[in-house]
Amino acid sequence: YMPHHAPIWTELGVAALGNPTMRVEIRVTAIVP
Repeated sequence: YMPHHAPIWTELGVAALGNPTMRVEIRVTAIVP
């Protein structure tokens, strides 16, 4: 947690994964003051 830093975001776009059976894991941590 960095209280004096602005939020950051990342965007990633792909037409397809390397293998149709692949999965993507997204992990998010939110801190609400």
